[in-house]
Parts: sequence; structure tokens; C-alpha cells
Amino acid sequence: MAKQTKQQHDPIPYSVGVMKDTIKNRKLACATIVERGTLDLEQIAREIAKSTTVTKADIAAVLTALVEFSLEHLVSGYRLNLGDLGQLFPRLKAHCVKTKEECDESTIERVTCHFRTSMKLRAMLKEASFERTLPATQRKKGIRKAEKEMKEIMEQQEGE
Repeated sequence: MAKQTKQQHDPIPYSVGVMKDTIKNRKLACATIVERGTLDLEQIAREIAKSTTVTKADIAAVLTALVEFSLEHLVSGYRLNLGDLGQLFPRLKAHCVKTKEECDESTIERVTCHFRTSMKLRAMLKEASFERTLPATQRKKGIRKAEKEMKEIMEQQEGE
């Protein structure tokens, strides 16, 4: 039996923000995730196509169908088991009343969609590594500052 090796993943970037504790009237430092970005269906299809023999167009068609299927069935009250990712399911937010007879559709405030991670995903997240970075707003400022400095250098070189 082959020994399983732990797959390496990019570390999860985080920054440190300051949160206000209104109860004890103090400021606290807290780690928050700095998202690397968002992958849309086209990007996901492209990446999957690179590692399979299935075309990007076929994968995109299946992913689009999965989204349509999921929407239709979640709105109808089904739980969707997405394997090692986890489960999507509808959940009601309703106010409670004194008797079962009083409880009807009018007590339902809204329906939301929740996600429950699988045991595998939970274990992978538990083993994740982290990398401290600047908050997204400071990184953008840093990029703009670097672009401005580069423009100034280019203008100086053109003037010489």
C-alpha cells in the first residue's frame, strides 16, 4: 500500500486589523483573510481542462448545468451533497409563536442558503498554513505608489 503524502497548498494570506470591543471599550488586533481573488466558472473550467482530457467548453457546459440544477433544487427545498466540498442546503428564518396552529407561512421571514463543509475540507483547512501580508487596501495603495514612482522614473529618463 502506497504511503499518502501531504499535498502542499499555497498559504492562506491574512492581515491584521483593529477591531473595537464595544463592551469593554478597547481596541483589539484580529487576523482577517486577504482574499487572493475570485475564480469564475470560465476560469474554473480552464483550470480543470488543463488537468483532464475534457475540453474547456464541455466542462463549462457541465458547470453551468450544475449551477442551474442547484438553483432549481435548492429553491425546491433539496439539500445538495457536493462530495468532498460539503453540502448546500436551504434554511428558514422564522419567528416563533405559542402554538403549532399559529405557525404558518406568515411566520417565515426569509429563506437563506447555507454551506456545511465536508470532513475532508475541514481537515484540510485545519492543516492550512498562513502568511501575513498587508491588508488589501494598503496593497492597492502600494501598487499605485509603485506605479507613480515608475512613471516618474520613466519621465526622468525621457527628459535626459
